[in-house]
Amino acid sequence: MKKSKFATALLTLIILLYGLFSKMLLTTYANIYTYFINPLFWIGLAIFLRVTLNIETYKNQKLKVQIINYVLIGSLVYIITYLLSGLFVTFGTNPYSTTLLGLATNIWLTGSVFIGREYVRYRLINNVYNKYKVKFGIAIIIVFTLVELLLNNFNILDFNFYYLLKSFCSAVLPVVARNILFTYIALYCNSLGSILYESITHIFLWTVPLFPKAPWIMIAFVDTVIPLTILFYTIYIKNRKDINKLKLKNSTYKPYQIIPIAILIVLFIWFIIGVFPVRPLAIATGSMSPTINAGDVVILKKSKIEDIQKGDVIEFTDEYGNTVVHRAVDIKNQNGQIYITTKGDNNSKSDSLITTSENFKGKILFKIKYIGYPAVWLSKMK
Repeated sequence: MKKSKFATALLTLIILLYGLFSKMLLTTYANIYTYFINPLFWIGLAIFLRVTLNIETYKNQKLKVQIINYVLIGSLVYIITYLLSGLFVTFGTNPYSTTLLGLATNIWLTGSVFIGREYVRYRLINNVYNKYKVKFGIAIIIVFTLVELLLNNFNILDFNFYYLLKSFCSAVLPVVARNILFTYIALYCNSLGSILYESITHIFLWTVPLFPKAPWIMIAFVDTVIPLTILFYTIYIKNRKDINKLKLKNSTYKPYQIIPIAILIVLFIWFIIGVFPVRPLAIATGSMSPTINAGDVVILKKSKIEDIQKGDVIEFTDEYGNTVVHRAVDIKNQNGQIYITTKGDNNSKSDSLITTSENFKGKILFKIKYIGYPAVWLSKMK
């Protein structure tokens, strides 16, 4: 089939109607829709467009490779930034099922949707001639954003100001940012860039054993700024190529240059989540003042509870799963079981919860002053 703005407009309208129809299905047939209708719709539409629409391959292969590389770097930056939030707050259990069955379920329910959706986006935006691509690109951004927001149960009729602010920042802005980025990538690259971004970020969220218990404002910031940063940089590279083509022909760009950066990022990720024997943690309260003040960062070392001595500052979790850093003021060994009584240096009484091997985490090696001050502010935003 030849390029046709009519066909693209019709298909875009069908997707919008599907989004409205999906909203109704979710209220009565949520399981059937989630497990079967939604994945099959996007995969089926992608296959249909693959068979019926004839798209010319974008000729600037060098730009396409660069865009994909920037997306890969952006995905890794997303992961490291997300994990870095754990430095300023704390880590908790991953809400997703990290079993093999859970991963397979998430791949089917979510992975099939974004793979099919991004391929459909790529086919639609490239099914019109260049003079219409900006207008259709804007339409695709709007429609895909509306469909995603409808499925996220965003209710604009709720007049609670805090709810509207939180929903707009954590639900609307990230969706708009991703759709603008993905549409731009589909226009100048293909569907691979956006699929890679979605795959890497989602697989991280599905498999990481520890999950940052970050406030919504931090998550909203990361989910919005990272896609926009990739977008602005790819636009800059695209414009620079158009303006200075002769110079770029002799450029020495080498895709493998991102490998050392990726390795450093992965190593830092391992450091943050505790793969190495030590990891950082920001202190958000003054219970250990003046020894450790709010805003300080402590370096934690994995250790055995049997190695702890009276006077050591240790990390443990309380009955609510929160991370606590207090001093060991009494240690008892009863029938081979270690019981540690802890107390904050700035508290008048010892902690009511006794630390055992079950909630013991590690020992504090040293502190770094001041660099954890964002934790004080972020803890108030939860």
